[in-house]
Amino acid sequence: MHSDEKINDVSKAIASATKYTYVIRTCDAQMNSHNGHRLLLDFEDDTTEAPVAKSIQWPTRGVIECDDWDPNPKNGHGLHGFLLGVGNSAFADWTIGIDFSQYRIGDDNEPQTKCENLISGKPYWLLVKVAIDDLVVFDGGGVKFPRGEVILTSQDRFEVLSKLEELAPEARYMPVMGCVRRSADNSMIVGGDRCELQAGNNSVLKGGDRCRLHGGDFCVLMGGHCSVFSAGNDSNVTGGNDSNITGGFRCVLIGGNHSHVRAYRNSTLVGGTDSTLTGDETCSMSGGVGTEFNFSINKKNVKKLVPKKFRVDGEKIKANVAYSLRNGKLIETSTLTET
Repeated sequence: MHSDEKINDVSKAIASATKYTYVIRTCDAQMNSHNGHRLLLDFEDDTTEAPVAKSIQWPTRGVIECDDWDPNPKNGHGLHGFLLGVGNSAFADWTIGIDFSQYRIGDDNEPQTKCENLISGKPYWLLVKVAIDDLVVFDGGGVKFPRGEVILTSQDRFEVLSKLEELAPEARYMPVMGCVRRSADNSMIVGGDRCELQAGNNSVLKGGDRCRLHGGDFCVLMGGHCSVFSAGNDSNVTGGNDSNITGGFRCVLIGGNHSHVRAYRNSTLVGGTDSTLTGDETCSMSGGVGTEFNFSINKKNVKKLVPKKFRVDGEKIKANVAYSLRNGKLIETSTLTET
């Protein structure tokens, strides 16, 4: 069978499907899959050397079909992507893209040569049309399929995601990785890993890892690890490890390990181990071992706030116990409520 006939058959198979959907994926600057990363397959015998998932050359537009299809729900043996842009963002290519070919190596005594082997261009984002019956979900946060049709290819991620939401409106309400969504008051918006969400007062925002969430007053913000949050007064924020959380007055802010949490009057701040909590003397703070409490005291006749620092050592200052300041001294919050 000629290649043109094979392409036509794939197009007919997709078009004749009772239903189809869309998949997002990334390729490197040369339109190869995996961007050179080696994805190992699962093996029961750890002593067996796992084969490397082969790299596939993708077209910028048109049909594509793999030659080693296996419907087994494991990584490999198929074309891979994220159904409607939802999945584990660790398998996508997020490199900024630097062309090292403009640089030269060598010293004054040796001829300089271009770094041709160090080219790392900006990745491409692909929107692929796939028959639903062809999809196989595999462990790790993705789908695979034997054939598909590339609808759009661009190095502009937002162009591809915008087209996805145009063709599949349901994606607007799903945790799509890398999306940017903004809404007014009284909203509920969701995004996936590396998303950026912004909403007004009385809103609920939920993102994945490495997200950026910005809400107004009376908001609820939830995100994963390595995320950045900012909320107004009377808000509740929950973040994962290595998060940066800022709230206004009367907030409840919870961060994971190695997080930075800051709030103002009458707020509750919670951190994991080795976190930094910053608030004024009206706040309550608790954290794991190694967490630092930074209280600021507003003294009369003193223009600048006076800092008061404490560190959770697990003994004198107990881990995961709420503390507040009274007359410059650290007191367990439970003791304050009893008196």
